Amino acid sequence: LAGGAGETSGGWSDAPYRWVVEHAVNKRIAIITYDAAATDWIPNYFKGFGAKAAKNIIIASRSTADQQWVYDTLITYDGVFIKGGDQSKYYEYYKGTKTQQALQYIYDKGGVLSGTSAGTAILSPIVYTATLASVDPAAALQNAYTSQITLASDFINTLPKKYIIDTHFAERGRFGRISA
Repeated sequence: LAGGAGETSGGWSDAPYRWVVEHAVNKRIAIITYDAAATDWIPNYFKGFGAKAAKNIIIASRSTADQQWVYDTLITYDGVFIKGGDQSKYYEYYKGTKTQQALQYIYDKGGVLSGTSAGTAILSPIVYTATLASVDPAAALQNAYTSQITLASDFINTLPKKYIIDTHFAERGRFGRISA
């Protein structure tokens, strides 16, 4: 689970990305995104750490997320990396679909689920879904019950339900948001 800020060869991201490959038994890494403009940089980055296969799988809608081919494809990987972006899209597109089922299956079989930024957030036992908007930290501190704080605990069962994972604390000042 990483906060983001841009991966670089030889930088901060080497250690966690290498860890994903080392712990994925068959060394096959699926990179999930909803962004149709995904490049081969992340797949090639994983291959640089020994991944035998690393591929972008673009799941850009709820209807795509619920197709059998997506499930059948994903379960052939034992490592999954969910890219950053907008966690409300991941939650909206993938909740209650074959994609969600595949992620849970991979995790339950001992596979590695990983992500950065929004991809990290969506793997949290309690997900800050950001469905309405990304709440301003000052507003969260003023009103912990604002409708902008949207939480869910019905996505992937990973860590115990008492945890919530958020990112970009210093860069985006999210201490206020997480305390709410």
